Amino acid sequence: MRAQIYSLLAVVIMIPLTIYVAYYITSLQGIKSDITTRILADQMNEIVKNIQKDFIKAIEICGRRAVLAAANHVIKEGQPLDNASFRIKELMVNGTLYGNGTYIMINNTVEDWKERINITHMGFRKNFDSSEPIVENHDGFNLKALMKFVINVSDSLERMSVNREIDANITFSVTGMEDPIFPLNTGGRLGRIIKVYPYPYHAKKILTGISGSGNCSGNFTFNVSDENPGEKILVIHNASGVSGFLGVIGETADLPSVSCYVVNTVNAIEVINSTYNESGYPELYIDSKSSAVWSLPVTEAIEYGYYTHFAAGNNGPDIFLRLEGKLSSSQQGIESFINLPELEELGIPVKTNQISIDYLYFSDENYIGYPVRGLPEWFRIDATHGSKYNLTELIEGG
Repeated sequence: MRAQIYSLLAVVIMIPLTIYVAYYITSLQGIKSDITTRILADQMNEIVKNIQKDFIKAIEICGRRAVLAAANHVIKEGQPLDNASFRIKELMVNGTLYGNGTYIMINNTVEDWKERINITHMGFRKNFDSSEPIVENHDGFNLKALMKFVINVSDSLERMSVNREIDANITFSVTGMEDPIFPLNTGGRLGRIIKVYPYPYHAKKILTGISGSGNCSGNFTFNVSDENPGEKILVIHNASGVSGFLGVIGETADLPSVSCYVVNTVNAIEVINSTYNESGYPELYIDSKSSAVWSLPVTEAIEYGYYTHFAAGNNGPDIFLRLEGKLSSSQQGIESFINLPELEELGIPVKTNQISIDYLYFSDENYIGYPVRGLPEWFRIDATHGSKYNLTELIEGG
């Protein structure tokens, strides 16, 4: 009898224990299934992200190559494109220009990149497709390709899938490429690489003094014992009797013993330090006519052929217009300056009084410009464009 009771007790105890163990095992299987599902979903989402990132990078490469191929064609043939946006799209999609293949686009078309993505093994089934790009100007220094692409990723049994339809706006730069309007307008003798103007302003009057004398340009120094004083402009609190420097800027009214100076400038040391920290441009120009000190990094735009895009609009031709050989302004374009000595060295006839902005200089129309104090003697600009570059006060005549 006691043995039967013990057996019954054991059964009573084992029933809930068995139920608990069975529930626990089932729960573990459910947890394991949930973890597996989450891992698969994370992996699929990561693959989708990587495909999207890789394809965007591919289009950037494809777009830059297409612009390069288009520019090379214009320069080599000496003939502008009929429709630059359409021809760049043709190059990106088909790798051809006017139906003719170009080596620059070999294995780098949109279709080539799509095929690479689809044949690359990633552990899941996948399908990738995209629309043809619509190529537009973005901001003068960049073009954009508007595209739609679809990504489908699923497991081998298609129990789970991730699907994305993405509207992409992919920008690619034209900097570092050759500007077609220079060879087109110089018989192929002069080239110009598109480089972005690196300074935050073109010209700035930073100090005004009570009196000044002479005009000079040079790097500034605060060191009265500078090793190369004849090449520098000294900035000092009291300039009394200072000699040997190219120019002197003094905060007091005391006069130096140099021919180029401006004195009685308030907080000159602090202002020049602040200006240099803003721009990184070390050269100053002392202008006797206005008894002022100017920072003129526009000098480097002239010397090195930098290009500028003005956010407010009223720019030179964009890259499409330049590839089409059109010398007209645009809202989202870019512009640079011609360099007369550079033209003369190549034996190219120069227009001595034509405005020095590239697309206006090459125009068949007469755009008369005027000299600017502090800039090269041959440089010319008019009042309208001078105001864009903040040069109005330095223009002579006009």
